[in-house]
Parts: sequence; structure tokens; C-alpha cells
Amino acid sequence: MNQPSQGHDATASREHLKTLDTIRKAKNLFLFLTVLAPLMHVGAWAAVQFGGVLESDVTVAQMERDSGREEGSDLEKRQAAMQWENAMLAGMSLAEFAGRIGITMLLTATLLAVLVNLAGRLGGASDFVASFFVAVVVAMLFVPWERMSAAPPNVSPNVFGVFTTLEKLKQHFEANMHASPDAPGPLVGMNVGLSQQKAVLLVDALRFAVMPAIAILLALISGVRFGRGYREARRQAGGDIPMKVV
Repeated sequence: MNQPSQGHDATASREHLKTLDTIRKAKNLFLFLTVLAPLMHVGAWAAVQFGGVLESDVTVAQMERDSGREEGSDLEKRQAAMQWENAMLAGMSLAEFAGRIGITMLLTATLLAVLVNLAGRLGGASDFVASFFVAVVVAMLFVPWERMSAAPPNVSPNVFGVFTTLEKLKQHFEANMHASPDAPGPLVGMNVGLSQQKAVLLVDALRFAVMPAIAILLALISGVRFGRGYREARRQAGGDIPMKVV
């Protein structure tokens, strides 16, 4: 009497496992986009701050004055700066768009995995739930809090997100250039023994490198918890997913 029921349960488990496998493959793509997007913004900041790939008009003009040339005479350098600016503007905008798509779909994938896992009673539900909530935290970091702040344009807001803009990078680059390497620079209103230049660089590193790094780390943790839940679901369901339905 119980054999048909057991056969039905086994078939249902296989279907749930196959569904989880499909979600897992999609999740890997979305996780890749979620990690790549903030990584590209970190690279953009590093290229501007340390690579010298983006020299603003103020920077070029200062170099021309220092070398004794008339301002505007270094057209080649200005054109190179404009080319880098256009390329970085396109790359950063595309990365931010891809990142928002990636985290949205990653949230969808992890939530679907939770529902499929609970419906099939496959095991590993706690890991799928943990993966979902960690992805929610990443999504909160992806919100452009800095642009939504009510602070005046000339005042730096106290909150910020993972992504930035090219204009913001240029502003911080110029601020770092004008910072004195000798004068003491307060950090969060306190004198910690750093020069102005080092204090500005430290704040910029926290803003443009550490925050994206935290988002990347959390996204990877979400992926690890998803994988752990997936392996547990397969183990409790009795092994491998069939390649085709017989």
C-alpha cells in the first residue's frame, strides 16, 4: 500500500533536486556579477588614485604652470585624460548596472532555493536561509545612500554605499593632491598623528576600497552557504541528480 506513495515521494524529491540544480547554476552567474561590479569600482578608484590614468583639468593646468608652459598647451595630455574619463564613465556605469541586476537576481535565486528546499523537505534549509539573509545585507550595501543623502552638495554625507561616481573620484583625487604632506590632518575630528595627505588617503581607502571589499566578502559568504545547503540537500535526498527523467 505504501509503495506508490514512496515512489511518488522519490520522484518529487528528484524534481526538487533538479530545480535546485537549475537555481544553483543561475545563482553562480548572478554571484559573479555581484562580485565583479564592486571590484571594478575598486579598480577605478585605484587607477585614479595611484595609476594617474585620470588627470583633471586642474591637474594638467598645474603641471603646465610648474613646467613654465602656457595653460592649455598640453593638448595631448588633455585628450588622453578625456579618453580615460569617457572609458571609465562607461565602465563604472555598466558595472553598477550589472551589479544591481546581479544582486537582485541573487536575492531571487536564494529565495527560490529556500522555497524549493522547504517544499521538498530536502534538508539544508538553514544554510539556504542564511544565504538569503546575507544577500539581503549585500543588497543594502548596494543602495546608493550617498546620493540619497539630504546633505548639501559641498558637505560629504556620513553614509555611503558600495558604488561611486566618476565625478566623486575626481573630487577626492583633487582633494588628495591639494592636501599637505606635512601639515597634521585630523581624522574624524581627532588628531591621530597623520598628515593631511595620509588622512585623506585613509578615508578614501575606507570609502572606495574597504566598503566594496566588505560587500564582495559577504556575497562570497552567501555563495558558500548556498553551496553548503545544496550539498546537504543532495546528501539527504540520496545522492546525485539524474541527468534525465526516465
